[in-house]
Amino acid sequence: QREEEGTAEELYQKIQAEKEKLIKEGKIKKSKPLPEITEDEIPFDIPENWKWVRFNDISCIHGTGLVRSNYEQFQKADYEYFKMNNIENFTGSCNLDNMPMIYATEEEYKRYKLEEGDFLFNTRNSRELVGKTAVVQNISDRKIILNNNILKISFHQNISSKYINYYFISPLGRDQLRKFITNTTNVAAIYQKQLITLMIPIPPFEEQKRIAERIEELFPYTQQLVKKLD
Repeated sequence: QREEEGTAEELYQKIQAEKEKLIKEGKIKKSKPLPEITEDEIPFDIPENWKWVRFNDISCIHGTGLVRSNYEQFQKADYEYFKMNNIENFTGSCNLDNMPMIYATEEEYKRYKLEEGDFLFNTRNSRELVGKTAVVQNISDRKIILNNNILKISFHQNISSKYINYYFISPLGRDQLRKFITNTTNVAAIYQKQLITLMIPIPPFEEQKRIAERIEELFPYTQQLVKKLD
C-alpha cells in the first residue's frame, strides 16, 4: 500500500457524493439503502486503507438485453447478437466469434448495444455457469446487441472494472455468488436484488489497477497449469 494514494474510505465517500449528484440531476434513481456489512459477514481481514463495500455501492446497473428467439436469429442481419456463450467460462473475457445476427430498431440498438468497457454479468444459465462475467474490449465499430440473459453494468469513477471482474471469477467471489443461485427446472438464476448485496474488498484506485495488471501478467500461466492438471 502507498500512503500517498489515500484510502478506500475516501474513495467511497467520493462515490456516494457522485451518486447523490446524479440522483438530483435525475440521471439515476435512488435505491433503497442496504444493510451495513457486519463483522460476522467479513470473510478475512484487509489492509487498513481498504474497505468492504456492497456491489450496489460502486455500480450502476443498466439492465438486461434484448429478447430474440432462435427463430429470430440469422446468419445475416443488421446487428450481431451477444449471448451468454460469448462470455467465456470464468476467464473474465469475451469471445466475439461466430455470433448470430438479428434485426432490431434503431431505438432498440441504442438501448441494448454493447459498448467498450461494459461489465457483463450472466444472470441465467446452468448452475455451473451462471454468474460468468466479462469486461468488453476491442469491439471497434462493430454493432452488437446484448441478449436478455446478460446484465450490463458500469462503475463509478475510480473503480476499475478489471479489478471487479477478477474478484468475480476468484474462488471467494464465486463462492459468494453460489449462495445467491435460484434454481428452476431447467435454469439457474442470480437476480439483481441479490447481486447488489455482494461484498467486495476495495483498495484505492491506483492499487486496484496494479492488482489487475499483475493478474493479467500471471493469468496465462495459471491457465496453462489448469490445462495440464485437467
